[in-house]
Amino acid sequence: MQKIHLTCLHSWLKNQGYIIHFQNSITYFWSSFECELCKTKLPIQYEVNGKIIYLYQVELPNSNYVVLESINVMENMQKCLIICSFRNVHQISIVH
Repeated sequence: MQKIHLTCLHSWLKNQGYIIHFQNSITYFWSSFECELCKTKLPIQYEVNGKIIYLYQVELPNSNYVVLESINVMENMQKCLIICSFRNVHQISIVH
């Protein structure tokens, strides 16, 4: 397989994980970022005609925010992306 529609790839990736909405954050989980057929690791982003395209589409808040990403040394571990909004927040605590 060489080519795929970008919207089809986005839809497939969205179905590979799940999303949890909290009061001031959205957490995205996915088990692996690889092709199911050939097991090639997929890039998080790539360039098409000079434009950066992100494979996994995320919802970004309209207010200030921070993005936290899990970085796993071991392969085949669950990936996690947390987007925390600072809307109506005066203090934030991050606990492991």
